Amino acid sequence: MGNTDQAISELNVLRQLRLLHQQGMMIMKLPMAGELNSTFNSLESHLLTADENINGYDIRGAISEMNLANDQLYAHQLAMLDVAYPFFNNTRTHLKQSIDNLN
Repeated sequence: MGNTDQAISELNVLRQLRLLHQQGMMIMKLPMAGELNSTFNSLESHLLTADENINGYDIRGAISEMNLANDQLYAHQLAMLDVAYPFFNNTRTHLKQSIDNLN
């Protein structure tokens, strides 16, 4: 049996990080749609279920849900790259064009 109080504390930190992530997406006006939205919602669902399992003393169930959440986090990171890459590529293109124009 591990440290349940520490696990609950870590899940609380995850909740705060999730809120910051959502706020950042809104501030940057990045679309929360398609794969980005489904992986985020799935990640959140698994974290909520893990929290319920911990509160119900179903530690194995909580660990299973956290592993699933971890998988969804990886999928969400990949989806984020699909959104961010064109943004940075476009920015780089305009920066290069600006340098060329100055030369």
